[in-house]
Amino acid sequence: MFQNENNNTDELDQFFPPIKIADEELPNDPNHLIDGENSSQPPLKKRNKALTRTISIFLWLLIVLLISFIIFFNVFSLVRVQGNSMNDTLEDRQHILLFRTRNARRGDIIVYSINRPYPQLPQNIIKRVIGIGGDRLIFARVCALSPTYIFINKNGYFEKLYEPYLNDGNRILNIGITSHFSHYITYDIINVLNPYYTVPEQYIITVPHNKLFVLGDNRNNSTDSRNTGFISRDAVVGRLSLEVERESGFERFLLFIYGGRTEKTEN
Repeated sequence: MFQNENNNTDELDQFFPPIKIADEELPNDPNHLIDGENSSQPPLKKRNKALTRTISIFLWLLIVLLISFIIFFNVFSLVRVQGNSMNDTLEDRQHILLFRTRNARRGDIIVYSINRPYPQLPQNIIKRVIGIGGDRLIFARVCALSPTYIFINKNGYFEKLYEPYLNDGNRILNIGITSHFSHYITYDIINVLNPYYTVPEQYIITVPHNKLFVLGDNRNNSTDSRNTGFISRDAVVGRLSLEVERESGFERFLLFIYGGRTEKTEN
């Protein structure tokens, strides 16, 4: 009987050989990967930590982005130019980015507000700052048909104001008498250029403190300080920060992020 059992065992061993277990000790690491898992993967705790860090970075970036947008929309405005008074610098229906500040400097293009009797009309005007508080200006030309140039008093004598944004066709051809300047404000350019000649005060425009003298770049087609007088710094809405090319991808992007809402100006 025992002999038959041994024979049966030998036959089973031929078909199912015994499994040999190595004498190596199993690792004590509780995070050891078994059951065919890829041993190159990080432990579960490390994976969770990496995921938490990624989510945290994403949330911080989102917060920074939202704060940046809030600051941007409060500091910059999208403005659409209406009219031709700023040709050739700015075209009709062109958009600009306006930096909201009252710190207007000589040569800046600014937008300032005025009071209108009709609310449906634009309340903002866009012009260029020619003179700031304390400046003394003269409009001078050779003859009645020649371009008019602006001179500003510096270091005790008058110098021609550098205006590269103008061509002779845009320069003032006829100043005339206005309601705010009751005298001719043009003067003989030859005498102005003479450092030993004293220009009579009646031909000098002195810009008061905290006031601005503004003109349009298209001076033959602009209503500005020649007609309306000085403007207060308190009326300044902001100064031009960036000219936006018409019908460009950047213009469409700005219109999208501003939701199509733009402030309007007129000349």
